[in-house]
Amino acid sequence: MTIKSLKIPPQIYVSKTKPNKNKIKKISKKNSHYRKPRGGLWTSTMYKNSQGNYTSEWIEWADGNISQYEKDSYYVWKCTTNKKCTIVELNNKKDVEEFGHLTKNRFDEEIYEFNWNINDIDGIWLTITGTRNLTGILTSNKYSMSSWDVESIVWSNWVFDSVEKLRKL
Repeated sequence: MTIKSLKIPPQIYVSKTKPNKNKIKKISKKNSHYRKPRGGLWTSTMYKNSQGNYTSEWIEWADGNISQYEKDSYYVWKCTTNKKCTIVELNNKKDVEEFGHLTKNRFDEEIYEFNWNINDIDGIWLTITGTRNLTGILTSNKYSMSSWDVESIVWSNWVFDSVEKLRKL
């Protein structure tokens, strides 16, 4: 099953203000994107880039794609949890099948849709492996997670023990 109890590595969050549990909004379906919800709190796994800066897949993607994040008013926050989290981990088509249910979209194509009433889990993680397997142009719409763009976790619960401001974006 795709639901696992996992130790999550440090996460990066980008915002003008420090993240907290009040920033988590109820997760719901977003009609314009396959399986990418609205709401929650979005993070991406932290790593050091070749310049020695802490970054994430999302920051690297946003650098050339979203101009609003190029402004000096945004900060990079390191979010850390010391406990195991209940996570839906999406790595491949089998994970999409197990978490989703088969339905038809407005074009009469079969797709897997997700139930976003996920209060019993902490988050949904499209992993690095998941981005390779589920976001490419050759991935069928039935399984595609392409609207997520990069590795990231959408959190439905506040799990973080510490939050540290690292730098301006």
